Amino acid sequence: MNYYGIKALQGLVLIALAASCKPLQPEMQAIPVSSIPLGATVYADGRLIGQTPIVAQLKKNSNHQITVHKPGFLPQNITVIRRRDENKLYTKAALQGLNQGLFSKNPQWGVSSAQYTLESEDKTGECSTLEPSVVSVQLIAESGLTQKQK
Repeated sequence: MNYYGIKALQGLVLIALAASCKPLQPEMQAIPVSSIPLGATVYADGRLIGQTPIVAQLKKNSNHQITVHKPGFLPQNITVIRRRDENKLYTKAALQGLNQGLFSKNPQWGVSSAQYTLESEDKTGECSTLEPSVVSVQLIAESGLTQKQK
């Protein structure tokens, strides 16, 4: 096969790959939420998700704010933080780049593949975990507070 035939074949392979790709979606992590007393209303990022006990499905690509509230009790706010596993991310990017470079026999494609892996982590959160992984709160009754404490 001549040079132009190889380039045409590479182009067809790229078009086929692009057509089969779907937009990157964030990965989710289950975060159990409980309270004492039970039956408190739970909000994730201001959106009602239910009552305790419940499992919140949160996107791994960002931080979140969990609010637990029950009438007669003070609301509790918990920040759930995204923690990126840098070792996992860089290992994955290096392996993807190496595999693509060897497969295509083109080092530039390998570099591009590694860079794409690094950039896609911001969208997917694949190499991240949310902490705390469990939210459990003891609600404080409003009636037990003095006017100064409120």
